[in-house]
Amino acid sequence: DITERRAAVMESGLAYLRPGIFMNLDDGADPYDTRGFHAFIDDSFAQFRNAGARALLIDLRDNPGGHNAFSDHLIAWFATRPFRFCSRFAMRASTQAVEAN
Repeated sequence: DITERRAAVMESGLAYLRPGIFMNLDDGADPYDTRGFHAFIDDSFAQFRNAGARALLIDLRDNPGGHNAFSDHLIAWFATRPFRFCSRFAMRASTQAVEAN
């Protein structure tokens, strides 16, 4: 289930995080609204810290991706250096595509 979001700490001290798709899938909501996802991630890492988790497993199985405004917030919790979405990003679109969208 790509929509499943789950966080838990196992008895072994392993923190488990399944963040789900990197989009907002709430019915009728803006798919790019990150507030709920960010709150889930922040709450999950607080839970891991409070439980004294010693390792983290991030389960991305079947994750189709989404928007980096979601995934960047997750990565910021454990990145030790500044990071970027990519080294270079370019988009091209035809006039017809622009007009249609």
